[in-house]
Amino acid sequence: MKKKYKNIVMFLIVGFCLYILFDLFNIPSKIGLTVSNLNNDILGIATSAVVALIIYFISYNEIDDRKIKREENSRNTAKVLLINTYIECLDNLKLVNDK
Repeated sequence: MKKKYKNIVMFLIVGFCLYILFDLFNIPSKIGLTVSNLNNDILGIATSAVVALIIYFISYNEIDDRKIKREENSRNTAKVLLINTYIECLDNLKLVNDK
């Protein structure tokens, strides 16, 4: 699942960089497309959308990683407590058998 989000973030970054390069070198005009009808604010809109999506994916992955670590720590703590309880039960059983 994490690889999927990394791929999406990389796709967004590459797409944004390509858009910047197309705009910088004026490639649509060179291949014959009319760009006078395009909204000039599209760069700002695209930048905001890309930044928001990248922040969302990064924060989701960080929260998911912390949740996984927390669950793993909980399982390990429960295992240690169960092992200690088992050892105490064995010690008490030895005391009862010795008397």
